[in-house]
Amino acid sequence: MKITFITASPDMKEFVRIKEECGKADFEYNLIDFKDFKYINKDGVFRFAPDIPDSDIVVLRALFPTMASIEPLADYLKSRGMKVFDNGLLRHRYSMNKSYDIFKLILANIKVPDTFSARNYRDLYEAPNEFGMPLVVKSSRAGQGSCVWMVKNNTEYKDFIAKFEQEKYPAKNILVQGFVDYKFDLRIFVLGNTMHCMRRIPRSGDFRANFSLGGTVELFPLTDELRGLAKKAVVAVGLDIAGVDVLIDKENKNYILEVNHTPGMLGMEEATHENITRMYIDYAIAHAKKLE
Repeated sequence: MKITFITASPDMKEFVRIKEECGKADFEYNLIDFKDFKYINKDGVFRFAPDIPDSDIVVLRALFPTMASIEPLADYLKSRGMKVFDNGLLRHRYSMNKSYDIFKLILANIKVPDTFSARNYRDLYEAPNEFGMPLVVKSSRAGQGSCVWMVKNNTEYKDFIAKFEQEKYPAKNILVQGFVDYKFDLRIFVLGNTMHCMRRIPRSGDFRANFSLGGTVELFPLTDELRGLAKKAVVAVGLDIAGVDVLIDKENKNYILEVNHTPGMLGMEEATHENITRMYIDYAIAHAKKLE
């Protein structure tokens, strides 16, 4: 079987594991970097670059930085007639960011941290009037714990927002949330009807518990309540594979922090000692289909 992964983040460590597992299964593995997409039509000869080899299965993963090129990629894959697994990417397209996901969770009556989102800086400066301190400020377009900061007072917050404004960062891409004083930070890896759960423990001096930022992980019991909450969250956002981040506060209340569209697998493998990568590959193959 020939399986090709198309991504805008070819340096992700997960691709090392994916290549390893494809090798064990005797799959022919290809990794396509889609950051520099282009097409050329000269003298009636059409070339699509980067070249995508004939494949039994094409898997789209971590293409968010190239969302503007998704439309032609989808049309091209459709014209080639290859089976594609996209985990809802082609359905979501331009609506894929943390602000929209939180909005979907709220409409589904799922408890999330107090959240403020606006499309202009005038409104963003007013966020502290809605919430107390501390606040968490994050980019709705970043992942793996990057571009997430805690601010502890009004002056610090306004200086922070002013810096974004001076750099002309789009206000719509800034998400402001109340800080949840959590007891447990959990990641639930959802793969169709299969789920695995781990606790994420931040490194010393950091409130972010992401494994990719040096946090440690351990297996955590997946209760019926957590399973039901994770299922409700992925249905609300519209994904088959997702990383559902859950905070449990000091009063044992559950909050969905976010639903990750491209969940990392290495931390979950370390916590569970399960071959999550092979499960992911098998799921993608089983659910790939020709685009209509």
